[in-house]
Formats: sequence, C-alpha cells, structure tokens
Amino acid sequence: MRSDTVTKGKQQAPHRSLFNALGLTPEEMERPLVGIVSSYNEIVPGHMNLDKIVNAVKQGVAMAGGTPIVFPAIAVCDGIAMGHLGMKYSLVTRDLIADSTEAMAIAHQFDALVMVPNCDKNVPGLLMAAARINVPTIFVSGGPMLAGRVNGKNQRLAYRLRSGDTVEIFTAQSQTPKTDWLNIAVTSKARNKIRVALKELAGRRAELGKELLQRRFKNRKIDIDDPQLSRAIVKAGYKNITDFYTAIADEKLDVNDVIDLYTSFDRTDDTTSGSTHISASEYVMPDPLADAEHTSQSSDILVIGDNIKGINYRMARCCNPIFGDDVFGFVSSEGVIKIHRNDCPNADNIRRNYPYRLIRTRWSGKNGSQFAATLRIVGQDELGIITNLTSIINKEKNSSLRSISIDSNDGLFQGFVVVGVSDTSVLNQLIKKIKTVKGIKDVQRSK
Repeated sequence: MRSDTVTKGKQQAPHRSLFNALGLTPEEMERPLVGIVSSYNEIVPGHMNLDKIVNAVKQGVAMAGGTPIVFPAIAVCDGIAMGHLGMKYSLVTRDLIADSTEAMAIAHQFDALVMVPNCDKNVPGLLMAAARINVPTIFVSGGPMLAGRVNGKNQRLAYRLRSGDTVEIFTAQSQTPKTDWLNIAVTSKARNKIRVALKELAGRRAELGKELLQRRFKNRKIDIDDPQLSRAIVKAGYKNITDFYTAIADEKLDVNDVIDLYTSFDRTDDTTSGSTHISASEYVMPDPLADAEHTSQSSDILVIGDNIKGINYRMARCCNPIFGDDVFGFVSSEGVIKIHRNDCPNADNIRRNYPYRLIRTRWSGKNGSQFAATLRIVGQDELGIITNLTSIINKEKNSSLRSISIDSNDGLFQGFVVVGVSDTSVLNQLIKKIKTVKGIKDVQRSK
C-alpha cells in the first residue's frame, strides 16, 4: 500500500509516533489510510449539511476495513462574493482547492480518497486533484440546496416579494427556531409565530430537565416539596420554572447543586426545630454506582424491539448492541434514549457521572431485524481459509456477511468481519462454527 511508506519499517518509527499522537492504534495503521476531503463550513449554505455526510462516510470507511482521516477543503460562496471585490477571488479557489488537496494527499500518502464537495468550484477543483493524485477516489455530493416557493410556484432569486405573497421555505428536518430570527422577521405575525415556536421548544427542553431532576431526587430518596423547590428556584436566581428546568436540560445548572440548595432549607428548618444531626465521623458517603443500580431496579422498564412505537431511542454506536444483549438505556441531552450494552466501554463512566439518566431496559419478545456485529478474527494465513470463513457465515441461518477486512503479516492474518445477525444466540453459534475452521486461532466480538 502507498501508506506503507509512512507506517512500516524501522525508519518510519518517527512517523508512527506522530500517528500515535493522533490516537491511531497499531491495528488502524495496518489498514488502508483513507483521506476524507470535507468542504464543510458555516459560510456556504450549500455546505451546511456536509459535516453529517462526512460522519456517515467515516463510519462506512471504518466498516469496510479502512482508517478514515478527515481534512478540509476551502469553499467560497459565489452568491455572497458577488457585487464587490470578493468576486475576483471566487474562480481562483478552484486551483487552490486542487493544489491544496493534492499536497495533503501526497504529503501524507493516503491510499484512497473520498471527496465530499458541493457547489461549482469545489466539485471541479476536487476532480482536478483526483486526476493528479491517481488513487482510488469516490465523490459523495451534498446534493442541491433546499428551495423555496412563492404563492405555490418556484420563483427566481431576483423575484421581488410583494405584500400578500405567501412564501414557503423548505428547511432541514433538524432545523430549530433561533432567537435571532426575531431580528430578521418584519411583520408582527411572523414574530409571533417565531415566539410560539421558541416557547414550544423551551417547553420540551424544560420537560426533559424536569425528568432529570425527578430522577436524581428519586435516586437520593428525597421527596419533592413544591413550595420548598420554589424557594430553591428563586434562590438559584431564576424568575420562572421553565428557565430553571431548561438550564438543567442544557447542563448549565448542575443537578447536584440544586439538590444541595434544596436540602439546605431542610437543614435550616431542622436547626430551628432542635433536631439532631449526624456527625462527620458517622456520615457514610453514598455510592453513586449502587444508587444507579437501585434506581434501575426500582424504576419502570423500557421495552425495545420490533413493533415498539412512540419511543425515541437508538442503538449506541460505541458498543453496537444486538437483540439478546444485556442492555440499559441512557437519556441523552437531546432527549433521545441511547441503548448501551452492560459491558460497553463507556458504561462505567455513564453510571458514575449520570446515574439519574439511566433507564432499566429489556428487549421485547419478538425480533425480525438484523443487527450489525463486528468480529475480530486471528488465524494462520493459509490458502482458502478466507473462502471457508465467508462460506460458513453465508450458510448460517439468520446471518449475513456485510463487510470484511483482512490484513496479513509473517504468516498470520487479522481480520475484522461485520456480520448481520438476528440475536446473540445466532452470533454465539456463528462464533463457535468459525472457531472450528482449520487455522483460526481466535474469534472475539469487538466492543
């Protein structure tokens, strides 16, 4: 591979040290280095969605057995650059993009490239670079910008709006109203609609903050008294309860500080009533992990699986749980419940820092979907062993081969195989059969 000139050999030890500084493992340096050229920025409207595409491309490259590495390409918005001195700087960016991309790809010896451009200077500029570099290259375009219509018809950009026109604007599904829109809107009707939308959005955030606070109170075994909570809200400097709960949801206000403030009123009341307190030597620090376990055992159970509707959840990418795994739910700051395996690499950190966000979770009794599971396979590099391996996977019922990446060295090979399976029993059976293949030394499920 081209990247061997910077990753292999004694003379390349300084190069590998720099890759290590980037966080790359020896296994990742053994794989093809795939450069992902991203034209994302926040000044070109047609490029605002490219970061999401780049993230998807990174996952695809990793699943296919490559090591994704992102680097940028500049982009100028022709519309903003027109009508002033900036118009002289638009066309030249095509050559700047080609030259800089060529320099990055050759300097770092990428084995392949994925270009993620948009607009009429980036696409030709990156095409020129791809022709010069002459390595396998794929283009993934961001697609056309979302359009707008006036009075039900598509209109040119130069169309002048008249009083009474109805403007229909298509936006991304993830778009949310911003306070700055109030400065742009002209009519009072438009500003009122923006305020209503902002209020609804704040209400949803407040509901999430309220749920987080209630979970933490339940975890501490503290009953919520509304008058006492109102005193704590005022003491914290919030004028209304919506702002208070929203601050908790946005993690601007620590729930632990709220509880300390809330319980301080109890201590004040206890002092005035002459009640006794526990001495410092008698106080036992609560174990957050034990509290989290108690909470998960005593709380309601979230049921996930096929035909379960009305619940916004998704599988965590850090551990890729499949049907049958022991799992737990974690309420993210966006309000989405992420499902993690109990042995997820991030599980201990989540339980330690966010016990109030945990939800006890189990699978439903039925499953008709396939889940992706990655297997790490080590064995002797013998003729026909890969053929036998893929044959076993494809013949196994309720399983399918999605991608495979094999790298051999000194008579041994290491591969990462992504298989689609219906549940853990199918996966375990598949692992047992793979271990019976002559020459296979180890098969493990990657976390």
